[in-house]
Amino acid sequence: MEAILAFNIIPTAGSNVLARRTGGLSAWLTTNSVSNTGGGVAGANPVAVAGIPTVAQTEGTKRAILESYLQTVVQNCWTNGGQPSMVLCGAHNKQAISAFTGIAAQRYQAPSGATTIIGAADIYVSDFGELSIVPDRFIPARNVFVIDPEYAGVGTLRDIQVEELAKTGDASKHLMLWEGGLVMKNEAAHGAIYDCTTA
Repeated sequence: MEAILAFNIIPTAGSNVLARRTGGLSAWLTTNSVSNTGGGVAGANPVAVAGIPTVAQTEGTKRAILESYLQTVVQNCWTNGGQPSMVLCGAHNKQAISAFTGIAAQRYQAPSGATTIIGAADIYVSDFGELSIVPDRFIPARNVFVIDPEYAGVGTLRDIQVEELAKTGDASKHLMLWEGGLVMKNEAAHGAIYDCTTA
């Protein structure tokens, strides 16, 4: 569920031939997003169908994430009415963000006699508020998302259902079914840094 909500999938209403599907974060985030050479943000024509994106994000040449990219995206989100408080990123970019230089304050209450090495940044304090740096193994590793949780959510059309299916020998089989999707309340409250290196 988490992977499908983040991927570069264009939403479709469905028909009598094709199933409907939700759009992922990569397909929605346009306004405050930055790409590298050859890349393009999603939704090149986002107003074509009542604000629903119709063009997927195009991947460009990978480059290392820089603090200036994050600062630009956060500023743009704030200017457009958002108050982002979360950065979602893959493992490599989590470590790259932890390596940002700046005014760092390291505080850790270590048990008596223990030695602790602090090598991670869990909070980034920007000019526009604090952001939690959250590693996520299910999002596209080359994308870093800047999210305002107030303006995104998960909508459920059919809650999780479990049905028992016919057995095959000793194997018990079950079907797990859920239907829902990403609810984008205000695309301009979020942002993305696309085309980041992954190793």
